[in-house]
Amino acid sequence: MDGIVFSDMSRCEPASALGRELKHGQWRLVDYQVEEFKGTMMFAGEETRAPQVRLKLGLEGLHALYLGIDASAFSTIRARVKLSADPCFQELERQECHPLALEEVYFKHADLTGQDLVIEQRPHEPGQINALAYLRCVALSKEQAQALRADRKRTDTRTLAVYNDGVGIFSDISPRTEEEIWEAIEPFRDSDAKIFVWGISTDHCFHPSRIGAVHGKDTDAFLTKGDRLAADSVRALLEKDINPIKSAGAYAHRIGLEFHIYYRMQNFTCMPPYDQQMDQRLLGKNPQWRCVHRDGRPLVHMSYAYEEVRQFVVSMLEEAAQWEADGMVLMYKRGAPFVMYEPPLVEGFKAQYGQDPREIDEFDERWLQYRCAPLTLFMRQVRQALDRVGHAAGKRLAVTACSFATEAENLYYGLDLPLWIKEGLVDYLAPMGIVHGCPEVDLSYYVRLVEGSPCRFYPMLPVLPGYVRFHTPELCLQSAREYFAGGAHGLSVWDCPTRPAVWGPVLKQIGHRARDDPAGSPPQSHHVHLQTLGHVDFRDGHIPADYQRIGKEWSLNYVWHAH
Repeated sequence: MDGIVFSDMSRCEPASALGRELKHGQWRLVDYQVEEFKGTMMFAGEETRAPQVRLKLGLEGLHALYLGIDASAFSTIRARVKLSADPCFQELERQECHPLALEEVYFKHADLTGQDLVIEQRPHEPGQINALAYLRCVALSKEQAQALRADRKRTDTRTLAVYNDGVGIFSDISPRTEEEIWEAIEPFRDSDAKIFVWGISTDHCFHPSRIGAVHGKDTDAFLTKGDRLAADSVRALLEKDINPIKSAGAYAHRIGLEFHIYYRMQNFTCMPPYDQQMDQRLLGKNPQWRCVHRDGRPLVHMSYAYEEVRQFVVSMLEEAAQWEADGMVLMYKRGAPFVMYEPPLVEGFKAQYGQDPREIDEFDERWLQYRCAPLTLFMRQVRQALDRVGHAAGKRLAVTACSFATEAENLYYGLDLPLWIKEGLVDYLAPMGIVHGCPEVDLSYYVRLVEGSPCRFYPMLPVLPGYVRFHTPELCLQSAREYFAGGAHGLSVWDCPTRPAVWGPVLKQIGHRARDDPAGSPPQSHHVHLQTLGHVDFRDGHIPADYQRIGKEWSLNYVWHAH
């Protein structure tokens, strides 16, 4: 094993925070042995609430850093660490349960001069097992250090827009300080990410708003522990006069990223039993503005055919855009429809064509084209609002439409993309495919759309289990190459995962690797087999040394079940 390995966590300070027994307010120390070295790892359980500790390193210069995390338990196990000069912590999670192994994950490249490793549990609601076995530091040669610094200055590979829904962070990390907000953004430092996207809700806000209801302030009915944690987080931030959007935007700029804000176009309501924990300032008090099915049934969607709905959303966007934004992302893919058979549309179509649209084929192109008008008007209003904000800030704010996979889908749901591009209403198109029953993104259709225009094409890269075809790291890379070869200018990633198994080996350097650039090959996680852990010796004599003799190949699972 290359480099210097810090395997004895009993060296952490203060010593009073460490012990050999499981106690509240203390890390438990457990000895272990792997093939190449012995060590002492540290554990803290979900209810331990152990204090912050520090491991002195005494190294200088640029190093590649790797963490050995226990993988032997079935619970989620993480290591929450930072270097002493880092602005915030990062959480690294072991990916797979291997009963007889540690999992080594890549942490970062950093100059260790004068730095220590700081380890802690999540401060407000630990809710996890923390276990760190070792830190491995591999020094970079002079040539490697020069190459790393040069690579970090490149801009041609920065082709990724990474999305954070701006909601889950409050129930997951439950930030109470700016540093804890920054944790959602720090993993994208020194990566191929170009744009960091932070999401906001409608009348259920996780930021100070004059328009929408603020979670935990204007609403106080919660169904889940996550809801309560989110409310506690929002209240704590507001008490400190911290605006999470502004803080996130400033930090994104600090590490060289553009900061865009995204808005789900139909995030007005929630199905029971969650509906009562939301202050329905628009839908609940104005059911007359809901979408209507062709048979007259009201839907649980607000209709953009009404000026009041459009103006409400535009006011939310204009308010949020003032806080460090470089652009606004309109998420059409989540929550359609936006227009259906509302009275203003039905009567307008009758006046123009002399027919009731409810009595013709629902795919009649005249009706579908007519139904595009409200969203085009909305996009013009958004552009005007962002121009007002941009004029005051001295810049032009970009607009992204997260659209549907195909031409037919876009037309059906009222998105007139050709007109939006022609009028300069949209700067990026980020269609999402193979999710929610949708087909693959039609690359040729989108390339034709943006050809000869300044609009950029950044299709969503499917990486999460919710997609019809879940992407392993290998398939992520394959899809990225197909998208770039098909004409994409960049890639978007919804709820971008920062777990080592996906982020490290693939997404962090996707702009490099999709172009077969050898610089973009960060190390993948791997397992280190345990020989002993505490009083347990895994080199059990009743396990056959030659597994082929009994028709079994070596596998950790076999050994585990044999025990």
